[in-house]
Amino acid sequence: MAGAVVVVVVEVGSRAFLGPPMVHWLTEPGRDEQADFDVIYAVKPNGTRVTCAPNPPNNAPQIYFIGDSTTFGQGVENLKDFVGLLSCRFPQFEFQNYGSLGQGLNYYRMVIDQQISEQTISAFLTLYENDLPTLGKNSVQRNLRHWLYRNSHLYSSWQKLKKKLRYIIAKRATKPSTETGGPDKFNNPRKVFSSDPNALQFVISLNSEMQEVFKEELKILLLSAKRQNTKIKFYMSFVPEASTVSDRHRTFYKSVGASTLPPLGKPSPAYTLAKEVCDADRSCEFIDIFPDIFGSHGTFYHPSDFHWNEEGHRYMAEKLSSIISRDLAPLTSNPVVED
Repeated sequence: MAGAVVVVVVEVGSRAFLGPPMVHWLTEPGRDEQADFDVIYAVKPNGTRVTCAPNPPNNAPQIYFIGDSTTFGQGVENLKDFVGLLSCRFPQFEFQNYGSLGQGLNYYRMVIDQQISEQTISAFLTLYENDLPTLGKNSVQRNLRHWLYRNSHLYSSWQKLKKKLRYIIAKRATKPSTETGGPDKFNNPRKVFSSDPNALQFVISLNSEMQEVFKEELKILLLSAKRQNTKIKFYMSFVPEASTVSDRHRTFYKSVGASTLPPLGKPSPAYTLAKEVCDADRSCEFIDIFPDIFGSHGTFYHPSDFHWNEEGHRYMAEKLSSIISRDLAPLTSNPVVED
């Protein structure tokens, strides 16, 4: 009984001082040094990555960007990520970059449930292939774990601590190397493929159970957004895995241990399912970027990394700028700031 009281007190106190448990999963500011980049990330007081206008106009319409490391802009300087670029072009809006390294569908739902408000006129969700492994298989365990993840500071703190401990253990187990971007680096292909040569199997095929779970989770995200704000404009996109669009990355992946690669020039099953779910929902617009990314022949990605470089982020900013100009800018009287 006493233990339960302590848990309740800690949870209530944490919620009062820290806000929702989502704060544990935002990317912390700091340096990210890897083979292709050396970047220092800066964040705003609310923990999201910096944008062009840290102090937007009072009651400015909010546009939220939700995703993982690609949305955050891992590997590019501050304000060179696509959300940062857009925020400089449209100063009449309040842009919130809720991208965070290593997150997945449950985090995306957490952002939607805990942050979207009546001031939020639009949300852009950017998916990636590694959102799938976070789903799990057992529905009861998955739902309980995800509920705790979204609602418990203690559970989120414990999960984050375990994640850090695994990272420290992996780093100590790695032989010392002078090579920047070695296997101990987060989100690094050398680390991924040295641990699992078949790490991209889920990009090639999904069993029927995983397909249904993925579709159901995406539908829940859309329903959650509409529950928070019935008038919200929701957009969904999916970043292709580099090996599906780039021969250069296929060669590199093989050189660092990948033994199984998806087909070149073909969207993954998850990409196709995401488009299917979004197209079936009148509140959602799918932004199909696969043809353009494939046409870039891998130049939008860092050469030895999973992530977009500045060119890739400029492309995405241009793609979304046209949508914001078409759908959202007419809702305000302020002009677009030309680059």
